[in-house]
Amino acid sequence: MRLIRIKSIYRHFIVNKRLYTLYFVNNNLTIITGGPGTGKTTIIRCIVKLLIEINGLKPDKVALLAPTGRAARKLMDTTGGPAYTIHKYLGWDKEKNEFEVDEYCPNKESYIIVDEASMIDTILMASLLKGITLGAKIILVGDYYQLPSVSQGQVLRDLIESGVLDVVKLDCLYRQNEDSYIISLAHEIKNKEISENFLAKYDDYNFIPCDNEYIIPSVVDVVKKAMERGYDDKNMQVLAPMYKGAQGIDNLNKIKSITVAVIGVGGVGGYAVESLVRAGISNILVVDYDTVDITNLNRQVISLQNNIGKYKVDVIEERIKLINPECNVIKICKKLDKDNLNKIFDYKIDYVIDACDTLIVKEQLILECIKRKIKLISSMGTGNKLNPELLKIVDIRKTSYDPLAKRIRKFVVDNKIKEKVMVVCSTEQPKKVEGKVSSISFVPPVSGLLCSSYVINDIIKEG
Repeated sequence: MRLIRIKSIYRHFIVNKRLYTLYFVNNNLTIITGGPGTGKTTIIRCIVKLLIEINGLKPDKVALLAPTGRAARKLMDTTGGPAYTIHKYLGWDKEKNEFEVDEYCPNKESYIIVDEASMIDTILMASLLKGITLGAKIILVGDYYQLPSVSQGQVLRDLIESGVLDVVKLDCLYRQNEDSYIISLAHEIKNKEISENFLAKYDDYNFIPCDNEYIIPSVVDVVKKAMERGYDDKNMQVLAPMYKGAQGIDNLNKIKSITVAVIGVGGVGGYAVESLVRAGISNILVVDYDTVDITNLNRQVISLQNNIGKYKVDVIEERIKLINPECNVIKICKKLDKDNLNKIFDYKIDYVIDACDTLIVKEQLILECIKRKIKLISSMGTGNKLNPELLKIVDIRKTSYDPLAKRIRKFVVDNKIKEKVMVVCSTEQPKKVEGKVSSISFVPPVSGLLCSSYVINDIIKEG
């Protein structure tokens, strides 16, 4: 193996253009490797330019490829020319589960440059070699310390360590001048020489210590702050080291795809909605027929002087969008009853938070959710109660003191419901007062937060 260490990108590729162009021309397979910030992207741009300008090649004779769509787009931005995924280049047929391009019908490009080659698995590399014309030159660019292939095989590492191929190794760090600590940290990790600097905060790097149960809320908070700075979800990517588990990829994506219906967005439901959105739920169905009233000011998060008279579903939607503009909000401004309650199930719902105060609706929601296998958490009475510490999440059969819970228990028994019916209920006896039952400012919100915590924790547990 001839190991070439390049100390200066521009010295070798600008001063010695013809020399290095000939070098790549004369080798059927060349590997360029190096850590982040060592100039792999710059070299690709130089090679493409030199092949076209000095060697007189037409642009359509150079194929720029990458294993993923994201890497292909980056390659296209780098070179200014078209770039494709390997699958698209080989004509992947999803239905047939095969490539249209093979040794019997190869592509005709003279040069094949593949970026992020560390992600190529054995089968994909074999298919690529079959799909290129005889005599074509291949340049593989990548760093096997970075992202490996998802499927079997570590082609780039094996080729480098084989000792039979020409390998160009880039070992000089160029992006340090850009004050990027990420680049320096990557090399520290690679060399097992991590300094205490990784605890410091930089413009492009911030290490956030976090216990497992707070990882998802922390990720949500970081994304939210990024969106407040003007980023949208198309310009953000969340990476996780595993698929399974509470903090795995599957669970993170699940939270984003879950739809939660909140019935009633008053003192309980308003806080439930807000905490769900702040926890990362991106699909919310809200149901309420009422308008904001001056009597709501003491306990409802959406109740402000400038909102009086507005429909609650409109106000809560506006508040949701201020938190997460990308959140999908479905509004139903209608008073639910036994006859029209099924309307909410026209939408795909994963969880229902019952925060309404109508007994017949609560009863029917229990029946419908059980029938449809939709998980439900229902808030019991919060009127005339002053101790939020006595609120808890329990099965309806384990409730006491609460008059509303008593009626729901009877309904469950009468209908011979065997499934658990989870509720948020207080063990506090309501204060006896003359006149209308009312709620204090701090009990309904806690009930709403407990409802949303049940949903989020159940999602995490399922993940």
